[in-house]
Amino acid sequence: TVSFSVTPDDKGTLDPATADTELSDGTAQASVDLIPDRSEEDLTLTANAAADGATANPLPILFHKVKANVEIVRPELPEGESVAGPKGGTFDLDIKVTKTDNVYVGGFVVKFEEQTGVHDHPWHTLWDSNDLSYVDVVESGEDYKVYRFSVDTLGWDMHNAPHLFRVEADFWTSSHLPQVVAARAVQVKNLVVTNVHTNVNEDYFKFDPDEDAPDEERNPPFSFDLEDASGEGEYVWVMYMKPTSTPTWNDGWAWLRGSQGAPGQVTVAWNGSSDNNAELPPGEEPLERGTYTFDIVAWRVDSAEQFIQYPESGFLDRMAFKAHRWGGDLGYLLHIPEYYIAPDGTVRPGHSFDAFYDEDADQLKARVSYLLCDALGRDASHLELRLVTHLFDVAAASPGAGRENLTEYRDLDIHTFGGSDDNGMVRVIFSARDDHADVDREHLHRWMLAVNGPKPFDSSVSHAGEICTRNY
Repeated sequence: TVSFSVTPDDKGTLDPATADTELSDGTAQASVDLIPDRSEEDLTLTANAAADGATANPLPILFHKVKANVEIVRPELPEGESVAGPKGGTFDLDIKVTKTDNVYVGGFVVKFEEQTGVHDHPWHTLWDSNDLSYVDVVESGEDYKVYRFSVDTLGWDMHNAPHLFRVEADFWTSSHLPQVVAARAVQVKNLVVTNVHTNVNEDYFKFDPDEDAPDEERNPPFSFDLEDASGEGEYVWVMYMKPTSTPTWNDGWAWLRGSQGAPGQVTVAWNGSSDNNAELPPGEEPLERGTYTFDIVAWRVDSAEQFIQYPESGFLDRMAFKAHRWGGDLGYLLHIPEYYIAPDGTVRPGHSFDAFYDEDADQLKARVSYLLCDALGRDASHLELRLVTHLFDVAAASPGAGRENLTEYRDLDIHTFGGSDDNGMVRVIFSARDDHADVDREHLHRWMLAVNGPKPFDSSVSHAGEICTRNY
């Protein structure tokens, strides 16, 4: 006969129970159902075998406890939340590995992916090696170690979105144990310029230096937010402005600059000076009246004072409001070219605006033509044409005839002039957004720099002429 026993006796329950079991075909079997809250203790299963009338011969078998687990302990997950963070710059990913001495690591992979569905990116591997001796240990105990991995969100060019970090650990004893997986979602948040407000919109603003002009036109106000979760450094920002009619940034542009010790809101007004709101010398006039396009560039730096004095000293992060960070540089992916070659070989301006007299209707109309050009060959996501009067009022707005890349849209009538209210300097401002949310840090469609050419108009005369366009 054979009987079985388990020690500790509250470790598990036997099936069958400890009653004598007769041999069948020379074998006897028993199984143990482990009690979960005692599963981290050693277990001895003893088979007490004896011939009839003889003293039992105990045959103990010691089953060692096995611990094999991983968990992500940092960044910490706020109570009741499913996503940790936000985190920017470089942050610590702490992984706790718990195992007993009879277990070794056969494989250890740390990887991540963006959790938005904006683009189909594969998993990125942060670590893939069973040799953890090269990883910093920040905490250890009898049967565990906490390993610290540094996650450089800028080096990996992570977008501002939730990212899922996943650990896959393969443990072995004398055989392969089931793979252990741990995961944690972390919100990434690096520097962006957002919540931009002007006296018109995010695309352009109006400026009039005349002393009788409203204050918001004589000293245009601006506000915007610098958002960043990196938690270190200072910030420098520069706002670049130019008339929407000038062909390049080299003509008639102005700039404002400021700095602050932490992210937050920026409020500033412009006095019309081209040089950072410098006081205008006697006799010098501010820049011309009109509509202005702009961009805002922000830097995260070690020292704002040093960066302003020595810009070549480097920066920790950089982001613009309209320009993309592309290939390490800032650039605009969508624009209207200064000129293009039409299919018939004609060289034409990238956009035009003329006053056209419709003889059949006996009306004078605003007629436009344009062509959009995208560096990656995509169509624009948004287009709006605004006819702006000399009083800066929007007399008409049109979504245009189409937004397809490298497609001519010609002779589109967007407004009918009517009376002296239209007299003065009239302009059509071409505004558009690109379709590059997948490469944008915030997954937004970015503004093209607005373009236009002002044109004098008198209700009694039809004016025509060539338009000034943006040169990229």
